[in-house]
Amino acid sequence: MARSVPKCKRAAYVYDRDFIVVDDISGVLKMRSECAIDGYGFLSSQGDIRNPQEIPPIINEQMAAWPDPRPIGQPVFTPSPDYQYFLFNYFVSDIDDDSSTFDATASVGLNAPIASIAWSVDGVYVTTGLTALLTMIAGAHDISVLLTDLYGNEQTFAFEYTQPNSGKVLELLFNGANGSTIIDSTGRHTPSLSPSGTRAIVGNRLSVASGGFIRADAANTVNQDFNFTGKDFSISFTMQPTVGGVTWIFKKTAQDAAGGGSPYLVFIGTTQLAFRSYNNQNIVTYTAPSTLVGVSTKVEIKRTGTTFQMLINDVVVDTQVYNEGQRAIDFSSQNYGMIIGASPPDGGLTGFIDSFIVYKYD
Repeated sequence: MARSVPKCKRAAYVYDRDFIVVDDISGVLKMRSECAIDGYGFLSSQGDIRNPQEIPPIINEQMAAWPDPRPIGQPVFTPSPDYQYFLFNYFVSDIDDDSSTFDATASVGLNAPIASIAWSVDGVYVTTGLTALLTMIAGAHDISVLLTDLYGNEQTFAFEYTQPNSGKVLELLFNGANGSTIIDSTGRHTPSLSPSGTRAIVGNRLSVASGGFIRADAANTVNQDFNFTGKDFSISFTMQPTVGGVTWIFKKTAQDAAGGGSPYLVFIGTTQLAFRSYNNQNIVTYTAPSTLVGVSTKVEIKRTGTTFQMLINDVVVDTQVYNEGQRAIDFSSQNYGMIIGASPPDGGLTGFIDSFIVYKYD
């Protein structure tokens, strides 16, 4: 009489330590923990030596008869696109006329220390470093930053940055070989020379004499960069007269023949400077304790609101408060220009001028 095979009672499935198998002897479902492994690596209910299972059983899709003997290799880790390798932190530590300095020293590598930070402006690589000086014209720019750690992991951060308008409208540095072309570093103007007199680059300075002068633009050219009506402004330069007298340093005019009707800075004798309105009223003045002849002196004339100041070597030496009606800067559009080194047809400076820079703040 055939012996009936009792069915194994099914136990609860435990995910972390057990799974259901088919016993290779009885053919009934059992939990793996209820089975033994014979000498060939196959599961049997009792590890029965009478049935060593030399021929492996047919394994159906729903069966799990023995452990996979193949060695387990290292898993390949593929991060999701939003995996964070870094925390990128930055602040703008300095803003200059045509550049901004970014400081990213507070950034953190989450997997490994940061190896490099590469900075690009508008898609063009600029520099690498924890701090970066990025040169930009005024306006909006796209900044991208590529961070790399010591394991070679990379991540890019992008943001928009607006470079402030510095207000610089003219910059004459007079750098170059003797007699070379005078260039406005802002690119806004094309300086021109007076018809006669000395007005040339000598030793990286402008040498003027014998009534020679230069213009910010072509002769009799009106330019709104020099419309200062109701505007804050600054005019700075370094001068070194070689003789005294009554000589004009600059005149805010677009007309070569403008003998009057324009604000100007005049050097008087050997110690005095006076910035005057278009109708010859003093606005700010300075009298040096000793001669300025043969001495390199930085001069700045500025207006903020209704406050005028003269600075000598970066020190305020005179402050006056005048509204537009009391000391108007511009008489008409004839004032929308700049002549440096003389006041045609009046006499001009004999000596040197350097770093002539004009700011206008709208």
